[in-house]
Amino acid sequence: MAQRTISAEICRCLGACLVAASLLTACDDGGQQSQSAAAAPAPSVVVAPVVEREVKSHSTFVGRTVAVDFVELATQVEGYLEERLFTEGQLVQPGDLLFTIDPRVFEAQVESAQASVAKAQASVTETSSQLDRTKELFSTQDVSQARLDQDTASFLQAQADLQVAQADLKQAQVDLEFTRIMAPIAGQIGEARYSIGNLVSSGSDPLATITSLDPIYVSFTVSERDILQVKRARLESGEDATFDTLDGLDAMVVPKVELPDGTMYEHAGVIDFVDNSVDPRTGTVTIRAVFPNPNVLLSPGQFVSVLIESREATKRMVVPQAAVQEDQQGSFVLVVNTQNQVEKRQIEVGATEGTDWIVTSGLKVGESVIVEGLQKVRAGVAVNPVPQSSANQSASGQSTSGTSSDQSSSDQASGQTSSSDEPTSGELSSDLTSEPATTDQSSPDDSMTNGSSSDQGG
Repeated sequence: MAQRTISAEICRCLGACLVAASLLTACDDGGQQSQSAAAAPAPSVVVAPVVEREVKSHSTFVGRTVAVDFVELATQVEGYLEERLFTEGQLVQPGDLLFTIDPRVFEAQVESAQASVAKAQASVTETSSQLDRTKELFSTQDVSQARLDQDTASFLQAQADLQVAQADLKQAQVDLEFTRIMAPIAGQIGEARYSIGNLVSSGSDPLATITSLDPIYVSFTVSERDILQVKRARLESGEDATFDTLDGLDAMVVPKVELPDGTMYEHAGVIDFVDNSVDPRTGTVTIRAVFPNPNVLLSPGQFVSVLIESREATKRMVVPQAAVQEDQQGSFVLVVNTQNQVEKRQIEVGATEGTDWIVTSGLKVGESVIVEGLQKVRAGVAVNPVPQSSANQSASGQSTSGTSSDQSSSDQASGQTSSSDEPTSGELSSDLTSEPATTDQSSPDDSMTNGSSSDQGG
């Protein structure tokens, strides 16, 4: 009985010691974690400086190509189409004969008008002779004044009838010319909307259309704010703000075109028109530029990007595009100050310049902005800034060493595979003749029994 009491007392003492040791270990681990958290290094971020560079400022707009000349071929007389003398889609020149209308009715009208002119001319001749005789007889008092007045009126009427006949003849000749429809401009002709044998008239739809191709217009719209800035610049340079003459504007900017496939059009243009009013529905002003199109690379109706670029480069602040973020207040960047703390700075940006944004306000030259590691920091946090140039060099070195290490590891792996993965004939025979490993055949009941005995013994 005394032995059992001593054993129980010993067990209680051992338990108390184990609990105390556990508490001391937990306290020691907590202290170490607090010390490691307090000593955690500041997160590293890659920074780039705000630099000033000479750039040509530019703005991009959505534009549409428009033909300088566009003609709808319509007939002014009624008749049956007799001929079509072109291939749809071909280039035509001014004066090329395109359609003919059956001219027989109009030829007959011309002949009838010519006969009317001849008849009127004969009447003029007759009345003129009669008037001369009457004047001679009137001088000898052989005819009355009334007869002279009558013959004079007859002569004047005959002259008027001749003028009417001549006008009818001219009209008939014009109608006959209208049966031959010719190209009024140079350009590309489109689809013929009527086939041979159709009856056409002045009320019919156009027979076809001709579109000029070289040069070509590019029309785009700018905001009233932008046009106001341009007008102020023109006034400061002594130019007229009404765009009556565009010489000063051409000296300031040059329009260029970016094609739908992302390539730049090789020819620069010239602004030749600025609309005289702001569209009240959109708050924009239409501007038009003219571009040479010798290779017919541009087609009317095509959507393009219009780049308005300044002719002279100016010094502007730029930052990498990776540094600029957006929130409800607009664009902002994270700046690392002289104490290596992060500051959030709202900025205003202009156009892009390559991979950079042009900054118009909010930053100073020489300040450092974060370009990598933005997701790890916030305003007020201390950081370890790493210059972008150093980060790029480090990444390049790691890439080179990594390639060498991968090659070495690959070679070692291939050597190990060739030496260990291919067993010899002796190893194969040994594997086949060796006895299988013995397994534990004890039942679950036996193991449970053994466990109970052990517990009781303890």
